[in-house]
Amino acid sequence: MTRKFLSLLAILYGLIYFFYESWYHLNFGQSVLNLSIDYLAIILLLMAGTVNLKASNGEGLLCGAWGFTACLMMRAYAWRHEAAGLGIEESKVMSLLIFAIAVSTVAFAASLILSFSGRQK
Repeated sequence: MTRKFLSLLAILYGLIYFFYESWYHLNFGQSVLNLSIDYLAIILLLMAGTVNLKASNGEGLLCGAWGFTACLMMRAYAWRHEAAGLGIEESKVMSLLIFAIAVSTVAFAASLILSFSGRQK
């Protein structure tokens, strides 16, 4: 049950992340390098979620995707937090990042536990 939930959450999170990140890029023009790193996280989430729904041994891939995404969200928040003179739009992004950090960190912790419990079966 937990494996299926984390897989579906990864797919949903990846799709929402894709649409939001694409919108942000088109409206605010972030660099292609930053966009490619975000798209890497999205691909990992979508691939891990899909593989884990079809196979019974994809917990490690799911854990890696959630771990990478959690670290990326924390780094994005830290960069904005350290930057001086954030505009109103960036403040909104920071609020969204707090939520993204919470979801991805909890999902990472759950997938890590799932990964270790799956090895003992």
